[in-house]
Amino acid sequence: AVALVGGAVVGCCALQVYSKKIAELRSLVVARMARRKGLGTKLIQFCVRKAERKHIHEVMVVTSSPRLFKRSGFGYFSSQKHILFKRFV
Repeated sequence: AVALVGGAVVGCCALQVYSKKIAELRSLVVARMARRKGLGTKLIQFCVRKAERKHIHEVMVVTSSPRLFKRSGFGYFSSQKHILFKRFV
């Protein structure tokens, strides 16, 4: 999905579908000059609706801006037993 202002691309977001069970919302970015106008939220909502239309059960996101996604209905797992990380130091 892309956000346009005056014909210029000012934001984008992607839905990466892994299976009927899960998809990931990825690569959300809004140009600095276009922020705080609700474009990020609209891009998130567009991708979530796309997942719903595909009958996907869960959409996940890895983010450094959790408040933005919480406002769109995302939440933390109560138990993160299915998320594993490998760290390279």
